[in-house]
Amino acid sequence: MHISGEQTPGSLKPPAVLSPNAVALLDLLRAAAANLVLAGHAGDVFGLGIAAPLGTMGVGVFFILSGFLITHSSLARMRRAGPWFGPFMIDRSARIFTAYLPALALVAAANAVVDLGSWGQDGVSRGPLAFAGNLLLLQDYPLFQAANRVIGEAFRIRSYNTAEPFWTIPIEYWIYVVFGLGFFGLGCRERLGRALPLALAAVALPVAIWNAAAGGGDGLTLIWLCGAAGSFVWSQGWDRSRRKLATGLIVLAVAGASLLGRGVKQGWNFHDIGMAACETLILLGALSALDGLATLPRRLRGACAFFASYSYSLYLVHNTALIVVRHALPGAPAAAALAILAAHLVAFAMHLLFERRYRAVGSWLKRRLFRPRAPTSAALPAAAAP
Repeated sequence: MHISGEQTPGSLKPPAVLSPNAVALLDLLRAAAANLVLAGHAGDVFGLGIAAPLGTMGVGVFFILSGFLITHSSLARMRRAGPWFGPFMIDRSARIFTAYLPALALVAAANAVVDLGSWGQDGVSRGPLAFAGNLLLLQDYPLFQAANRVIGEAFRIRSYNTAEPFWTIPIEYWIYVVFGLGFFGLGCRERLGRALPLALAAVALPVAIWNAAAGGGDGLTLIWLCGAAGSFVWSQGWDRSRRKLATGLIVLAVAGASLLGRGVKQGWNFHDIGMAACETLILLGALSALDGLATLPRRLRGACAFFASYSYSLYLVHNTALIVVRHALPGAPAAAALAILAAHLVAFAMHLLFERRYRAVGSWLKRRLFRPRAPTSAALPAAAAP
């Protein structure tokens, strides 16, 4: 699966390296999204009566950021010598599975050791079949949902009981596959052969198509594409503008007013494609405005980076941590606060043990699967990856 680095599309501009202010904003949004989902589930688990759709908002932000960052890094990747698709999928797989596999094992162990009851969605969410389905990222798979109408719920695999947030992970991963095949295989004309892309497309396309029209989030594929489109616009010239501050403030004002108006008129559904478009414009406006300012203080940027560093682990384990604390401290006045603190502590431990090693895992796999190439242009900085 080798292709010469000279076959890059010359009409596309490579994106500029994200500025320190841009990285800080993206880190802040990643951390905020994880904590919004945490707060929403804490309200559900402890019956706090939170009316705001915090979880929906957090998931929407995650998918916009994912589309933005994956597109940004892919535009940079195509300027290096090939192959592209293989290393891209190794990087994405390492990013997803290095934290996901230990989290799945932890969740399954917690549910096996303590009877935490039945949580999450209807269908097969416990036992070996559910574990295998979650392991292979086949929970809520569209073809299984279609079969469910004929043969019942025998193969309706759902997120593993207390790990209800796992439902978004296969959607994101299979979107990566479809994007990679389209961007590198079709857009950059990388020679991928026939068997590999056909097999991957056969598994991934149903997920991407179903989640563009409906799915658990009522259109998460389209939300991801909003972020990807925003990244393309940013990378093809906006990131080099000399009037970033003024442009950013104008876009922020217009997009913010549009978001407010749409929310008041049609309800605060943050999985609505119109809301996602407004959020993407707000992101672009904020990036532009911040780039027009002096570099933010290092301590502030460091705080954003710290809370973002374990945001993925927090997303994976928080619901199980909340439920375990609820089970251990039923009716305790401070149980919700203790559960939120426990979720952060468990997530940070998972980050230290597993999540932070994903780059090393990806590098290890690429050394063994691809022959060394001549030195090429530098990769994106670590902070630029989702």
